[in-house]
Amino acid sequence: MKEIRKILCPIAGTEESGFVVESAVALARKFEAKLTLLNVVPHSIVDFLKPFSSLVTEDVLPEKLESHLEQHSKDVLAKAKEHTGDYDAELLTIIGHPGDVICYTADKEDFDLIVVGNRTTSAVKRVILGSVSDYVVHHTRRPVYIARCGE
Repeated sequence: MKEIRKILCPIAGTEESGFVVESAVALARKFEAKLTLLNVVPHSIVDFLKPFSSLVTEDVLPEKLESHLEQHSKDVLAKAKEHTGDYDAELLTIIGHPGDVICYTADKEDFDLIVVGNRTTSAVKRVILGSVSDYVVHHTRRPVYIARCGE
């Protein structure tokens, strides 16, 4: 088995995020690994609002949108950081499709393990809406640890 030196923990700011971060910290402590908390701002939000930029001056919407998204991500990461206790974690924000960004970042930065959450949603909801954790499991070449929330 490959040594676990770097752990990537993507978080979305949901109620379950704290549990996922705590699980990632426990694994990082066990393996004495570097921990990175990643918040992905969905590109669809940015794309959705672009057509409305013509309603205001060009610089207003993108500037406000970018500022709002950056602040929201900082808030999500700050809340997640509260669950790391005294364990040091790098904080990272990237805009894009969550599943793609997680898989790409894990490969690009050579992470040894990805820790994701898996909410207990109905099978129908998962089929219709999809699941980031399901996407990651099926598209990454990296090992994935699923912190099962709510069980």
